Amino acid sequence: MVMTLRRTSKRTRLGIDMGGGGLRIVRLERGGGGFVIAAAAQVEAPPSSDDTAAQYRTRAQFLRGLVSGLSRKGESCMVGLSPPDIEFFSLDLPAAAIRTGGPELANVVRWEVERLMTTKPDHLETRHWTLPATSAPAPSVIAVGTGREAATEAAAICRLAGVHCQGVDTSATALSRFGCLLRNWPSDVIWGLLDLGQRHVRLVLCLRDVPVLIRTVGTGGAELTKRIAESLQISAKAAELHKREHGIATSHPIGRRQSDEADGSELGGLIASAVRPDLNSLVSEIKRSYSYILSCYPGKQAGDLVLVGGGADLRNLPDFLTNGLGISVQTASAYAGNNASRMEKPDPSLPPLERLALAVGLAVPAEVEND
Repeated sequence: MVMTLRRTSKRTRLGIDMGGGGLRIVRLERGGGGFVIAAAAQVEAPPSSDDTAAQYRTRAQFLRGLVSGLSRKGESCMVGLSPPDIEFFSLDLPAAAIRTGGPELANVVRWEVERLMTTKPDHLETRHWTLPATSAPAPSVIAVGTGREAATEAAAICRLAGVHCQGVDTSATALSRFGCLLRNWPSDVIWGLLDLGQRHVRLVLCLRDVPVLIRTVGTGGAELTKRIAESLQISAKAAELHKREHGIATSHPIGRRQSDEADGSELGGLIASAVRPDLNSLVSEIKRSYSYILSCYPGKQAGDLVLVGGGADLRNLPDFLTNGLGISVQTASAYAGNNASRMEKPDPSLPPLERLALAVGLAVPAEVEND
């Protein structure tokens, strides 16, 4: 667990990320036209349990430990939901339904989500947002479906931890708000965030501050660690250590850099070979996603891809993706503190900004837009 606190009267709500890789909590501080992380804490994922009630109590206990040094009485928070708790759907709905809006559009969205959901919750909750107008054939709405139980459980965990849940947001919309703090994105580019999680890699492509495509594009860090362990015939713990310390060798296609031997990172080449199929597939899926969205919005260009999540610190990954995709790929930390950024560099004692990205986006007030 890591925790830092700066006292200020300009604090935002708490952003709480209850992802599969752990619990993370952030409060932001306004100032200078932007935000700085005033407080943050994280803990690795609580032990899993087949006993749902026990798992529920354990998460509440872990969260209570995190918020005890950060929150004040009556403090509010925003919680994020991510797949598999929620599902995203790109819908091409009739123009008349879009124009009508209101309850009629909500009913159409609900009917479509009910039809498309892979899981069938007892009490379905649906939300949606309309996409920017375009002259090309393209989806007009992104819809979200989830079981009411997922939202009420998240709120109840917060209540047991001593904070008031102001609302529940989606991971995609929260990440897009985070990305809009990093840079004022031009209106003629499609930019994206690549969330490298423990179980999955998810891509969110945006036009200005609107997510226009959300999809899973690869396997998560746990699967990569497994591949490395099997290839090098070492334990999963050792494989994770080597993955973080040596990363992957960077050339295109994957190979050895001239400086690899000098850096003592011959393991980088071995690790790259072990995960070659996964990384090549990742590049292919990202390319397909950009190409599709660019076809939906003629005249737009492919913009930066921002790396977030626990796997974003894989050494040399930004260089490899830049070579493979032909666009600028950087970690979120590379943007913070720049003149064009509304996100100040975090205190070095805090967890990496990439790991806090979703919690930061949840802490950002919804009215903060990409001006």
